[in-house]
Amino acid sequence: NDLAQAYQTLGILYSIETVQLDNPVPDRFKAIAIIAPKDSFPPNHLANLDDFVQKGGKLLLAVNAVNGDLQTAQGAASPTGIEGWLQPKGLEVEPSFLVAAQCGSVTVQQQQGFFTMQTPVQFPYLPLINTFADHPISKGLEQVIMPFASPVRFLGDSSKVFTPIAFSSTQAGIQRAPVMFDIQKQWNANDFPLNNVIVGGVLE
Repeated sequence: NDLAQAYQTLGILYSIETVQLDNPVPDRFKAIAIIAPKDSFPPNHLANLDDFVQKGGKLLLAVNAVNGDLQTAQGAASPTGIEGWLQPKGLEVEPSFLVAAQCGSVTVQQQQGFFTMQTPVQFPYLPLINTFADHPISKGLEQVIMPFASPVRFLGDSSKVFTPIAFSSTQAGIQRAPVMFDIQKQWNANDFPLNNVIVGGVLE
């Protein structure tokens, strides 16, 4: 349901189907999108993805290595198996939380006498990403919010090419999972010692 608009837009130029990874991917598929998976991938699914890529298929991976629960104020690693599958290919999605001074807000209830006020509070775990490479994938993007994003690192050799395309702002930091969210925390510059942390890229 979250992807209805994407389906509608892509459907103008492309045929879109759900693909089952229990069996080898049929040749008619040119690209596969895996977006925010919640369950772990069994070995045969990953093997079929390997086969698909080796035959020239393209992959879009939008994977959450960590997950935050605002109800319990906790953040934890959220492994799916995709992270381990990417590592031999030279790509690491770190199970950490990117925090940024430029960020989205969460609504907090505050009691003022007899009244309950809904107050927006900046929440650095919802980083605003507004630095993009000049690349066909990111061309035209101005700003996106990436809730509970993680750093991406290329650790491969010269047999592969990694092109970073999305970066954090100039005031960013990394917090290793698990974490406890403190809505009342007073953030300062020392919490954001990093800049231009990579959060997305193209691996060829």
